Amino acid sequence: GFHCSCLINSLQFIPQTETMRVLSRNFTTPAALLLLMANLAYGHDRHHHGDHRHHHDEFESNNTRRLGLFDGPVCQDGDPTYTVGHVTYQCVFDFEERGGNCRSPDRTADEKIVDDEDFEFWKEVKKGKKGKSRKLTRTGRNLGGCGVDCVDWDRTIITVPTVFHVIHDGKDGEKYAYAENPRYIEDQIKVMNLAFRGKEGMFPKYYRNDSERSYPGYKEEDSDTRIQFCLQETTQTNNRRYYDDDMEKEMKQDLRVGGMETLNVYVNTAGGYLGYAYFPESKDSVFDGVTLLNDSLPGGNANSFNEGDTMTHEVGHWLNLDHTHFNGCKGPGDYMNEAPPGDYVRQKTNEDRASFGCPIGRDNCNRDSGQPNPIHNFMSYVDDDCMDEFSPGQVVKMRAAWELYRHKENYSEFFSLASDGVKCVFGSQETDEPSPIPSGAPSVAPSVSFVPTAPFTDAPTVTKVPTFFPTGSPSAGPTLFPTGTPSGSPMVAPKCGVTGADCEEKSECCSFQCKKDKKTKTKACK
Repeated sequence: GFHCSCLINSLQFIPQTETMRVLSRNFTTPAALLLLMANLAYGHDRHHHGDHRHHHDEFESNNTRRLGLFDGPVCQDGDPTYTVGHVTYQCVFDFEERGGNCRSPDRTADEKIVDDEDFEFWKEVKKGKKGKSRKLTRTGRNLGGCGVDCVDWDRTIITVPTVFHVIHDGKDGEKYAYAENPRYIEDQIKVMNLAFRGKEGMFPKYYRNDSERSYPGYKEEDSDTRIQFCLQETTQTNNRRYYDDDMEKEMKQDLRVGGMETLNVYVNTAGGYLGYAYFPESKDSVFDGVTLLNDSLPGGNANSFNEGDTMTHEVGHWLNLDHTHFNGCKGPGDYMNEAPPGDYVRQKTNEDRASFGCPIGRDNCNRDSGQPNPIHNFMSYVDDDCMDEFSPGQVVKMRAAWELYRHKENYSEFFSLASDGVKCVFGSQETDEPSPIPSGAPSVAPSVSFVPTAPFTDAPTVTKVPTFFPTGSPSAGPTLFPTGTPSGSPMVAPKCGVTGADCEEKSECCSFQCKKDKKTKTKACK
């Protein structure tokens, strides 16, 4: 039952001695062996890249185990161990088999049914087939966002305020703090914005051009979610338990900023995973946000996963996307069945199971669009240099999630991206385009004063560095007005307190909470 074309394409990247061992164990007739070897020789010549080799060289001799061709143990004698955060796996394949790429939980069957119903209702309202309901979905649930049809995606670009919480243990992980080296976080914001706006990434890919991809890429305008991210604030915390991700609830209760409209990113060891996130819920949850392995930040130490796409993947979950392999060949796949009419086949492409590395040409679902598995999709498990796109169907799904769960009217509309492509502008939209980044170009780090953290204690030590709300008027730039605002009217920021502002009750804060500091006994928006 193994799909032959998948095997042929995958074997192209396996050394010849390993190939013979695979063939001898799985194909017993001379005719089958000759046929496969002929295809392999053709494919090896067609995919030869000179000096450009896959960066899993140390594991290439065992790549056949990724194909599921052996019944023996995942790891074999001589395989090197593989460490993620503070967790050491027996080998890289043990890491993959245990789901180390992502700890985000899959939906249950009942959760999927409800999610599909809400999404279908949102689409019907957008098409004008249903009367507009501002808050309630078909199931009568208030999902916490602005409802349905409250964002005009043709005219509006949503900029999500993002807060990075860098946690360390006094030594390990401290280098990723913004005050230590702002490049990690700034480059992560830039990687995210290029990805979510459908633009070419800042790192070179495994393939050199479209002809070497597993399938043609989408046009920029069709992969543009019109959702982008700006750096609102950073914190750093010295706490060993938080760093090891042992106290998730307590960590998030201490550090979280804002509500469902704010993206909180907790940078630590992620408990031995690359990262995880939670799907949006119908009410605010302290668990909301993304937990990210610090070494997966652009330029980090996680080989094959250090170009920033782990966060892109996890924010896909934050915006309600499933894995491409969720529910196998019967799952949502790349969501292309949800895509608006266009130049693409609207039949979805699926994966029977997760793909790893960069298996060009892999196809293990026979009854989908006829294309190979969506391995270049950000919601797959492949290496960072193999993924580079969201599908047009996923774009629709994420826009629905933003409206249904996350958009806060008279607040979300007032964030935009500064001209540096990183910081937030609040009150007017300075620019709506991610700053262009030459491949591999370094970021320019602003001058930031650093307050050293105290020696390790079980209590967290938090240093907030800094809050990015510029004083005075932002520089001139194009302005997009939120839905319902006439184009001739000035955009005025709501009169409410931002993070750190004094307050007495929640209504005085811009969708934040008014919290009392245990030490100073004063209240501030957090």
